[in-house]
Amino acid sequence: MKLWSIKENREFKVRESMPTTWYVRCRARNSVPPCHWQLRATLRSSHNMWMIVTLADAHTCIRVCYNNDHRGLSSDIIAEHIIPHIMNGPVYKIKEIQASVKQEFHCDVSYKKAWYVRRRAIDILYGDWLTSISQLPTYIQELRRSNPGTVVVWDHHPLSTPSNIIFDYIFWAFAPAIQAFRYLKPVICVDGTFLKGPYRGKLLVAIGFDANNSKFPLAYALVDKENNRNWPWFMRLLRIHVCGDVQNICIISDRHHGIINAMRTLEEWQEPLGVHRFCLIHIRSNFTQKFKNESLMFGASVAN
Repeated sequence: MKLWSIKENREFKVRESMPTTWYVRCRARNSVPPCHWQLRATLRSSHNMWMIVTLADAHTCIRVCYNNDHRGLSSDIIAEHIIPHIMNGPVYKIKEIQASVKQEFHCDVSYKKAWYVRRRAIDILYGDWLTSISQLPTYIQELRRSNPGTVVVWDHHPLSTPSNIIFDYIFWAFAPAIQAFRYLKPVICVDGTFLKGPYRGKLLVAIGFDANNSKFPLAYALVDKENNRNWPWFMRLLRIHVCGDVQNICIISDRHHGIINAMRTLEEWQEPLGVHRFCLIHIRSNFTQKFKNESLMFGASVAN
């Protein structure tokens, strides 16, 4: 009924909604001249089906929607419409959603509503944030079962109890990455990036490089933020579970105080086991923000 009214550019008002009766009529019922379109349906218990018992075939009013909007076009209706597109890939642009709604329903939707609809469609297909977080232990268990040798280390909140375990940090490294590290260059880049969604946090990543200078992901961790607690925790596990006894590993990073503290204080990363160098891209960004002179920056980067 909603889809029909949207495509016909009409609006109705529900006058009665009961378990066995549904009655609607045109919103222009009280206009001049009045529109007498109405529909009444009842539930037939003998067939367990709804039957239309009253129907005025056509509206006699002037179309009520002049601004390319329709109050019956809910987020759930649009979400159901775009689900096939989301199944082909969650990167479905907002402008594409707006164009698709315009073509299908002849209505305009705001950017904010289109963004919310895309989020709603993703939740319907893959579950919401709360569901995803609650399924993390099951996912990790399946990950270890299907990838023998994969290392996973949980760190639970200090207030956790045996009956109420509170997730704090998690570290993991896939078995193929652990086995391949000895054949890579002894250079590892570490960095963190923020997570989107209601559960704010950071993803810590360690990346290696093969003989062709191709990036080779080594280890990951989910933490609440980058600080002097979780970076040493991550770097220690990286050495224990991935790097082993390999010496002279060059760690490249930005100048985050947590990484600097980890490299200075952890015995696992003291020379000759490892050395720490700063990423030139980050140095360049910080340098040019202050001095606005790239030539000076490159001169400083090669100076002794």
